[in-house]
Amino acid sequence: MLNSARAGGLAGGFQLLPFLDIVFAMVGIFLVVFVLQSLYEEPRAGLAGVDELIVCEGGRALRLYSAPDADPVEIPAARVREIFQYLPERQRVSNLSFALGADCFAARRGFERAFEEFSGRLQREGAATRRLNFRPLGSHPDAVTALLARWRRERGAP
Repeated sequence: MLNSARAGGLAGGFQLLPFLDIVFAMVGIFLVVFVLQSLYEEPRAGLAGVDELIVCEGGRALRLYSAPDADPVEIPAARVREIFQYLPERQRVSNLSFALGADCFAARRGFERAFEEFSGRLQREGAATRRLNFRPLGSHPDAVTALLARWRRERGAP
């Protein structure tokens, strides 16, 4: 047993050693976690996986881009069901992204209903389905141009 004379008057200091062990172990664990997180780049949810893009800016018309380098097909929002006839047939599951501005919520609801019918028909036919996601466009006037440029860049199109 240690007495205060042998410990140099620091007998209370030895009670801190288990606490310091825990503190230094936690710091070491955090360092390892931070280093491993910085080495592992998590894939970001970009546009590289988007196969077709539908853009709605003013709420009156939808533009379908079936590929990054394809010319858009414009459909009035009132005839949203027609847009599905312009989608290319795929042998695999593909991703369809619907980018919408602030004026497009009514068009979005109509598109969702039409997409449900379209997906149901694909399921009944046993065809490859499409995954749908929605992307809000910013209020910036060049939001659509920037989105298309990013899609083309990430997909590797010219």
